[in-house]
Amino acid sequence: MKPLNLTVLALALAATLVACAPSTDAAQTEGAPAQTEGTPAPTPAPAITPAAIATGAPVTPAPLGSPAPSSPEPAATPTIAPLVVPIVAPDALPQILSFSISATLVHPGDVLSGSVTASSNVASVEVRVAGYSYGMTKTAPGQFSLAVTIPDVPKMFRKTYPLVAIARNTRGDSTERSTQITIQ
Repeated sequence: MKPLNLTVLALALAATLVACAPSTDAAQTEGAPAQTEGTPAPTPAPAITPAAIATGAPVTPAPLGSPAPSSPEPAATPTIAPLVVPIVAPDALPQILSFSISATLVHPGDVLSGSVTASSNVASVEVRVAGYSYGMTKTAPGQFSLAVTIPDVPKMFRKTYPLVAIARNTRGDSTERSTQITIQ
């Protein structure tokens, strides 16, 4: 025997209550005033179909006294789901799932921000570029961020450099991802 789905049971009970609700009298349906002045008209109950009950789709009735919607709601804008951080053993090899920076062409004084999504066992992420080393801030398990102001460098050092992110677990194992950054 299948376990009882409480959502289906609640929807079936709601459908029964709607079916048993008293109807309005004939005088109100034939053009007579339905309510006194200042009293809002009741909202009809939502249609509960067998398909809604079978799928377990939630049906939320509108509160009494609220106006019925005159047009359907606009479709929700889809959102991009964040990367899921894989949960791994602490001694497993670290993984970098994504590595991004705000710009690949920067000037002295610009703020460069970046983020790394890694496996859950990553304890630290270091970013190296042009002889500089920066530690990224851990914002959540497997999530790291960085915001750094580009220092003023002499013109002869304004060129393209590899920018390397190094993720390490507590045992010291590491993995790297790199990209290019140009300082102008």
